[in-house]
Amino acid sequence: MQYFIPPCIHNCPVNTNIPGYIDAIIRGEYAEAYKIIREKNPFPSVCAWVCPHPCENYCRRGQIDEPLNIRGLKRFAVEQGSTSDVEKNYQLKKLEERSLPGGDVAVIGGGPSGLAAAYELVCQGFSVTVLDRHEEPGGHFYASLPLYRLPRDIVRKDVSDIIKRGAEVFCGVEVGSDVTVEQLREKYRSVILAAGLQKGKKLPIPGSDNPSVLSAVDYLQGVNLGNSVSIGKKVIVIGGGDVAMDAARTALRQGVESVTLVCLEAPEEMPANEWEIQEAREEGIEMYTRWGPKEIEIAGENNISGLHIHKVTRVFDEEGKFSPQFDSSNLEFIPGDNVIMSVGQAASLDFVKDTLQLDSRGNVQINKQTLDTGVSGVFACGEVAEGPGPAISAVASGRRAAENVEAYLNSKYVQITQGKFEVLDKIKPQLAERIVVQHRLQLSQTEPEERKNNLQPFEKGYTEEEALQEASRCLRCGMGAEVDLTKCIACLTCMRVCPYGVAAVDSEAFIPSDICQACGLCAASCPRQAITIRAFKDNVQTAVPDIQGKVPIKLYVCRRVMGREMLPDLQKEIKCPAEFKLSVLPCSGALNSKWVLDDLEQGFYGVAIIHCDDECTNRGAAGYRDIQFKEAYKNCQEIDLDTRRLKLLSSSCDLLNEIAHFSQQIVDLGPTYETCEIKMKKAN
Repeated sequence: MQYFIPPCIHNCPVNTNIPGYIDAIIRGEYAEAYKIIREKNPFPSVCAWVCPHPCENYCRRGQIDEPLNIRGLKRFAVEQGSTSDVEKNYQLKKLEERSLPGGDVAVIGGGPSGLAAAYELVCQGFSVTVLDRHEEPGGHFYASLPLYRLPRDIVRKDVSDIIKRGAEVFCGVEVGSDVTVEQLREKYRSVILAAGLQKGKKLPIPGSDNPSVLSAVDYLQGVNLGNSVSIGKKVIVIGGGDVAMDAARTALRQGVESVTLVCLEAPEEMPANEWEIQEAREEGIEMYTRWGPKEIEIAGENNISGLHIHKVTRVFDEEGKFSPQFDSSNLEFIPGDNVIMSVGQAASLDFVKDTLQLDSRGNVQINKQTLDTGVSGVFACGEVAEGPGPAISAVASGRRAAENVEAYLNSKYVQITQGKFEVLDKIKPQLAERIVVQHRLQLSQTEPEERKNNLQPFEKGYTEEEALQEASRCLRCGMGAEVDLTKCIACLTCMRVCPYGVAAVDSEAFIPSDICQACGLCAASCPRQAITIRAFKDNVQTAVPDIQGKVPIKLYVCRRVMGREMLPDLQKEIKCPAEFKLSVLPCSGALNSKWVLDDLEQGFYGVAIIHCDDECTNRGAAGYRDIQFKEAYKNCQEIDLDTRRLKLLSSSCDLLNEIAHFSQQIVDLGPTYETCEIKMKKAN
């Protein structure tokens, strides 16, 4: 069988099962959604706030209208599905003389890559000690990212969960002075270098050594860690990346009069994320794009008066390599009291130079495939090994390092096999024209004039209704029909009912996953039940809930209805002794009449099917749904079961009132299990 992987999963650095947790959100199973996210990522909370979500760039929904808001849905799942206390609930240890416990693995650096490696290894049963130079672990998450982007209790929440797994963390430790790499190698079977890029770079231009010229990393860490960082009234930031945006927006929040950003690139070339640039502009940050710094004008021993800049004629050469050129006859002067340079970061690796081989630029030499440093048992990961990048890439690097360390400790080679799959590409035009436009729901934000005055988070998470609405936009790429060829009789039913014309039958049915839209009509209509929908295999038939003194009622709900109505709040809204069990259908036309009788036989007192009336992209779905419902109705009549136990409801009605009325009716009718069991046995 040919398998296809959705492009969102393929382009996530840790291959998170994005459609899986989105479907869990739709089913109202928020804890399950959180669990799916955490399977591949020990920093689910942090990434829900600051991940640059490269997955969204490849979302096939973007070919219809706009990509799914994947990070917004992740944040909703994390906030609703996690039960961990967000406050710091772990004990950090100080390193006393000769107090290192020894064991399997020592990790140098408690940032995203180091902690991700530690998490994976402790989950595999290894003892792991993490050494971090800051007072709290978290690396750049803790020390460098502005508070308005990432509150520290969010970092602590994920770190707490990692430590609970068994990783031992020592903070305030400077490897090289408090303990050496060689001492770690003596006490541990393996060592992972995850020290990150700790130093900010400066440009070699006149005036750059003045005390009023700061590196962005030093500046941000000073502000975030509560150190006194004094800046003037007019601040100039050099750089066009995300760190430059963080520095500029943080300075603005310190109450300065103005912030001016200077970068080599044109707006469309800037490496910062588009939304970061837009938010900075909204807050009033002026940007000189396609200009480069020429000289910082000195105004005394410790002060500057501004920055001379010259026009950029090109940023990259003909081969695409970074090679800026300037027109020095086209000059400008920007007055300012401080210059903050965000022009790159470097590693500080003096503490390993006697143990590891460094290249001419001071970076560790490693095997890019295994992350092995060439010194027995010593590996590297994160930015120190693979260069700067987003946090989720550092997490992926840590996971990869852990995998190779495990192989080293177990004296085996790791063979990574992903199976035979193809990454889904563009949506076929005949499908695109059948999918209803439904625009992306953005996360709401505090107004720029209010948010720029403080370091409080300004982005707000989804409400339950908003999350369900956005989740319903997911196309469930590659999660469609599977045919059991041992049951298929090539009866052509799937071809007849498919709204998209993707099913084909020769000697047997073939439904290609790359274009199947997982509507489920073929599965419901197949007379041999030879077809299942991958995304909904385990969702349809559910056991009667274990309840005391309540009436169990089954609700089959169209996926699109779940995105528009507050059905998860049924239990709160409807005041009668009913207990609802929801099964989300890919489409109401995917209902199978057999499921209804099975539900009643199992002990549900009543069954309702809730469908959408408008904007259904699945041609003919309403007709197939009505056929299945009539079949269920007829079956109930044949075994003399009260047909008032069945209900077909439209989302266009006053849904909560209709469900409340139906529920009360079911309560009045009483139990069905015993009579159902007797009558069904008699009918059979």
